[in-house]
Amino acid sequence: MRNCLVVVLCLQLTLGVLSDDVLQEGSSGKEVVQHVVDLIGTTCLLDNELFLRRIAYVETNDGTDPQTYRAGYNGGIWNIDEQMFKSTQNQPNLMTYYNAIQKGLHINWANVTWQDLRKPLHSAVAASLFFLSRNIKNIPETAEKQSVIWSLMRPGSIPNTFFLKTVNLKTKCIEDKVLDLVVVLDFKTVSRREITYVQTFLQTLFKNFHLSLDALRVGIVTKRTQPVAAWYLNSQRRGLTVVTALPALSFYPGPSSTADSLRFARETMFIPANGARAGAAKTILLITDGITSYKDAKDESAKLKAKGISLVVLGVGINDTTDKSHIDGMVDVPRCRNARVVSSYSQLTAVAEETELTLCSTPVILTDGDFTFPCSGSISSKLPDTVRAISLQASTNNGVVHIYGAKAIANPDATTADVHIQSNTTSSPVLFVRGTDPFNIQVKGNCTGSYILHVKSGQTLAGDGVCVIAATVRECKNTDMVTAIDDVVLIEEPDFPYLCNTQVHTVEYFPHPTSQSKFIMCDQHEKLYVGLCPVNKNTCVQTSSGCQYTNPCTKSALLAGHFLRSYPCGDKELYMKCTQFGVAIVKQCSNQRVWNQDSTRCVYQYVHNPITGTDNTGVENPCIHEHEDHVYFPFPNQPTKYIFCDLYGNAFERSCRTGLWNEQTSSCTKVSPGAIIG
Repeated sequence: MRNCLVVVLCLQLTLGVLSDDVLQEGSSGKEVVQHVVDLIGTTCLLDNELFLRRIAYVETNDGTDPQTYRAGYNGGIWNIDEQMFKSTQNQPNLMTYYNAIQKGLHINWANVTWQDLRKPLHSAVAASLFFLSRNIKNIPETAEKQSVIWSLMRPGSIPNTFFLKTVNLKTKCIEDKVLDLVVVLDFKTVSRREITYVQTFLQTLFKNFHLSLDALRVGIVTKRTQPVAAWYLNSQRRGLTVVTALPALSFYPGPSSTADSLRFARETMFIPANGARAGAAKTILLITDGITSYKDAKDESAKLKAKGISLVVLGVGINDTTDKSHIDGMVDVPRCRNARVVSSYSQLTAVAEETELTLCSTPVILTDGDFTFPCSGSISSKLPDTVRAISLQASTNNGVVHIYGAKAIANPDATTADVHIQSNTTSSPVLFVRGTDPFNIQVKGNCTGSYILHVKSGQTLAGDGVCVIAATVRECKNTDMVTAIDDVVLIEEPDFPYLCNTQVHTVEYFPHPTSQSKFIMCDQHEKLYVGLCPVNKNTCVQTSSGCQYTNPCTKSALLAGHFLRSYPCGDKELYMKCTQFGVAIVKQCSNQRVWNQDSTRCVYQYVHNPITGTDNTGVENPCIHEHEDHVYFPFPNQPTKYIFCDLYGNAFERSCRTGLWNEQTSSCTKVSPGAIIG
């Protein structure tokens, strides 16, 4: 069970439950596996996440097989035996991947043991490295071909075993996915036969979609020398879907560029009159034989993002390195998920299933407004840039609405989230996020009818709740949110060029290279921060007036294993717990206990009487920095008592059985202390 923190305002909040899932030994289930696969996907270790998902199902039924965590065996969900694990360590040819794991997951693989593979995330990383150690970098798309790759794990096994087991694995798009998808065809030259391959690919892709005006809508942009709509998002009618219309699809190349086609989709397709819906996930699937006028296309991709439209690019027959880099440059990370290249049009259907999963996982990019969603479904969202702050709040007239948030997990839920707030008919807490990118949320309704999700950027909504500032999570009041909007936020950017002068030991400031609303600051310890100016100021150079606007969970601290930190603002009863992915959760010690960083534990604030179970509130704990065995202090004004310190810094009241306490001998004695010399 997780402890739910209930603040004075009676808002139901849960902070920091991430480690209970992907990093907890013995975790199992499809939700755990999907979270792990999503995390591995962000590192681009393997170019096929579906293969990793299938292995977990085939090997251990997602860890639910009773033999998964048997005594003496540590292979975990992906069933990696000790010899396989050893083949993943200390391999010079894997150094690039070790660095990616350390950067993206904060795991130093050199320090990992086989026993660590009982943690789901570590087991999946080991499986990925196992295939990479055998120089298998391009995983085929189909389960039939993947069977041959899987057989490397199980020499002597019949490859068809893998394929037959994966038949029962459900990986299709959820039926209630609310998605507006526009396919944009952009070819410099294409034959009639090649268009037939495109039609076949789209038919294969769409046949697994639940096409409905209430769920997943599809539109198509083609060319007749200029971009035109072949099918609008609201063109579907009873008995007539985009699949039935595909045989009539045509394409005539012309002088227009990739940017022209994307602009047409943004301005013409994604409007209410042509079927675009407020609150739906919005995605463009761009199928192209090469980006023309790359700079203009890149600018247009930024405009798509600003409007809350995600972009997935599928390149065909692109062999030139520059052209491939242009494909990658158009999309957000992880690029291995959002940009794919096939060798020819005939190979398009081979990537249909992986493309489908990418499209189905597209989050809603929330913009300002009030959005109505049905209680029966769930909404996954990635917040846009939080430099200017974003506030969210759910309201319902019955039941409960849950908002889960996480920095690293794409679809946070009850098992895996950095923060969880819930709204009901009497309470609607606010989730306030600033200086924390990326940040993902999932909203789930446990109500009837519908609920409303309120979104506002650059200011806060009315109410108290949870603040996520510089990836630091804490309960906060509305006044705290207002203060955070008007103040500077300092965030760590480990990949930013180091500018600090290590000789001066003073605070230094530098202009930000790309944004006037940011600046670079080096503190007196030569630590570099990117400063975010107050929301309503375009320029600024000042330190933060609030110590809560920095995050102690740095990459170096995590790699060193320092996951518990003192609270920087002086509140002794508070401390910070770091997640594996650099989120700092502000925690509070229980009543009349304070944080002791020396032992990384909460200890008694006052001298504690273990017999009565009470604290001597007039006697402060003198033991906090004493951690040797059997340390004693005299009890103030009571010579028949003394204070005993344990190894963690707790202070306990003890009474002499006979005599008085003698500080010089650290014992009780019948002789008056003043009579003892030397």
